[in-house]
Amino acid sequence: MTTETDQVLLQRFLRVYGEIIGRHPLKWALVSLLVGLAIGIPGWCTRKPFGGSKPLLNPEELELQWSVDAGKTQRNIKLWHERIGIGDDAEWEQQWQTVMLLGKGDKEGNDVLTRDALLELNALNKK
Repeated sequence: MTTETDQVLLQRFLRVYGEIIGRHPLKWALVSLLVGLAIGIPGWCTRKPFGGSKPLLNPEELELQWSVDAGKTQRNIKLWHERIGIGDDAEWEQQWQTVMLLGKGDKEGNDVLTRDALLELNALNKK
């Protein structure tokens, strides 16, 4: 828990920091930009689209990227992938779509969940 003294010191530090940045904003913006470029350019140069050897995006699943290494969650995710599968491997995965039916013209605002509308939708789905 922070004490009042800690909060006062933090406020003083932030005030001084703000004054330094506020006196020379363009210089600090340029320094920040140069530091960002110095970090970013070498990192991007290692990616395949820019001539490097690493893939642009991490090939590992997002859930595995954010789980703790050798943790319970990571173990369970890997087990799920092995037993059930994911993506193109998964037998249970099916393509799905969402359709919104709206009345137009003289039927605007009316109930569109009618036999005629459903038959028309069924004909569209068969195409």
